Amino acid sequence: MLAFEQIVMCIAGTFLVTAGIVLLRPDLFARSIQTLIVCFGLYLLGGICGAVAAPVQVTRHKVLELLQVKE
Repeated sequence: MLAFEQIVMCIAGTFLVTAGIVLLRPDLFARSIQTLIVCFGLYLLGGICGAVAAPVQVTRHKVLELLQVKE
């Protein structure tokens, strides 16, 4: 469930940035479409890896261990 939220936020951010570039500088968008695709792909891949890594690390611990505060 947490991974899904992160992936949706990455995709939404990608669409918002793309829409902003298209509205503000259409010529810049046309010149840099390949760079944008690579950057957005890496951004999405990083978001997915982070969203998957966090639950994996959390689920390796017992629930009571996560709730205890260590000083």
